[in-house]
Amino acid sequence: MNDPENLASVPIHLIGISGYARAVLRSLLAVLNSCDARLASATVINREDEEETCRKLEGLGCRLYPTYASMLAELPPGNNLCIIPTSIHQHAPMTISALEAGCDVLVEKPLTGSVDEAQAIMRAAESSGRLVSVGFQDIYAPQVHEIRAAIDAGVIGKIRTITIEGSWPRTSSYYQRNRWAGRTHCDGRPVFDSPLNNAFAHFLNLALFFAADSPEDSASVRSVSGRLLRFFPIETFDTADIEMTTSGGVAINCLLTHAGAENVNPVIQIEAERGCLHWRQEDSAVLYDDSGAKLATWRLDPEEINRERMLASVIECTRERRRSACPAKRALRHVEAIHQVSTSLEIEPGRAALGLDAGNHPWEPIPELLARLGAPVSRSA
Repeated sequence: MNDPENLASVPIHLIGISGYARAVLRSLLAVLNSCDARLASATVINREDEEETCRKLEGLGCRLYPTYASMLAELPPGNNLCIIPTSIHQHAPMTISALEAGCDVLVEKPLTGSVDEAQAIMRAAESSGRLVSVGFQDIYAPQVHEIRAAIDAGVIGKIRTITIEGSWPRTSSYYQRNRWAGRTHCDGRPVFDSPLNNAFAHFLNLALFFAADSPEDSASVRSVSGRLLRFFPIETFDTADIEMTTSGGVAINCLLTHAGAENVNPVIQIEAERGCLHWRQEDSAVLYDDSGAKLATWRLDPEEINRERMLASVIECTRERRRSACPAKRALRHVEAIHQVSTSLEIEPGRAALGLDAGNHPWEPIPELLARLGAPVSRSA
């Protein structure tokens, strides 16, 4: 017999409605009715800045709280889901509090800023019997799992290398928008903000998924080599030119930057024994055999569709008590990879590393930076 609690509308509790949480709220409101879920409560620490949105939410029957602790203290009965689209250094304390209060959790990527905090979340999930999902929205797309199935079927043979390239220019306002952007820690908690751990983290997460021996896991990184470059006046790095080697021997090459002058949307190139796959973000993924003939093509969806799909999927997982496409165990592999990077490589001054002059100002972008670093995929795509 079905448990009546599992068939009831899923109560959702959102921590934050500003910044990135604004986009999450928009996507959440778009899927609530079709998912048989309701936004039961939200934490709003800045109502004076969000009065219009607050009135709208109250009109929908959503209770508003000034702190997440007060919200979690008044949960309704049922399979509650807490969504946490907050700063990296807040992920662990908020997620653990929500688990202890009896919620499943969807926390924004990355899972945490450190392996220790990620493992603490996993222990809290196990002891509470609740589920943790992580907001790597691309991995919730069906196309991703169809591609993985084609790889598992041996269509192009064993994967040898995966290359990720992209240039998303960022200005001083990006790094000055909050207290943690471009920093290693905030309020004493680990952040390690960087292209690998924030904007481009989705694509490293996909690479780790594709490189794993089993689709039930993501690959572990065994070693890291290459360069971390700092062109802008920040604490961490804005450019990565590195190679990760997984425990299964797959090389994952990352050439990713926020300091380039040109916008180059992310490209993933998978090279295998008998073919390759070329992925261009929000465009298409094409599988080729070793003669260059197309074997399959997938149209890729924009970010908002993937985010809506992710939210709908996690709501359904909460109702059915099953793990999502990106549980904490999978996201831990990404956290471990970032730890390998931060402990294996020193950050170098970018301009000096490339033999460039000091530039006109500290935030001056670098023309053709990917090409200067030798990016083959973006040039040939």
